[in-house]
Amino acid sequence: MKKWMYGSLFLCLLLAGCTSQAETKPEKQQEDYRTDYTVNPQVPDDTNLKEQEDTVRSRLGVATLENASFKVDTYNLGDIKLTVHETKILQLTPSHSMIDYFHGLTDRTTFPIAKVFVTIENTGKKKIQFAPFAVASLGKQMWTHEQEVYLDNLNGTYLPGEIKRGNLGVILHEKSAGTIQVKTTDVLDEKSKKIQKAADWQIILPK
Repeated sequence: MKKWMYGSLFLCLLLAGCTSQAETKPEKQQEDYRTDYTVNPQVPDDTNLKEQEDTVRSRLGVATLENASFKVDTYNLGDIKLTVHETKILQLTPSHSMIDYFHGLTDRTTFPIAKVFVTIENTGKKKIQFAPFAVASLGKQMWTHEQEVYLDNLNGTYLPGEIKRGNLGVILHEKSAGTIQVKTTDVLDEKSKKIQKAADWQIILPK
């Protein structure tokens, strides 16, 4: 009788341990690409927004998730490897303290943002200068690098093997489905000489 009880207890503990491991592993994988990422100072942190209508409130304002895709897309742009890890459409209402920042981008007090979280790696052997977002377009909507919302320090110098990570996003003029076509800057060497032409990549908006 005791042997049966001890055996059952051991089996329950073993199953509980396996269940716990299975539940936590996807979460760890989900967050790996955000390792060492510093939260953006302009926009509420959307890390935990996974399902439609999920909402986060902070001193920066209120952000609600309208749609999301966690499909990974990788673009090999010469010596630049750009990986899109997640794509989201957020409905954002900035706080009063952030009104001045967004006033230069829109007159609206609540508006949709299309954004991606990316990692960018210099796979070459030379130090380069690069920016992933020069201009972008979706139908009649167009944006320049000055209208990119997050300013997550993804522009600038990349050492050989260096990886930078962060958000890129734009305010949508109108709600729309489709694909935002993005063009990078040219890739320059450390003496600002062009070594690679500008390339194209996409922000595929989730439906």
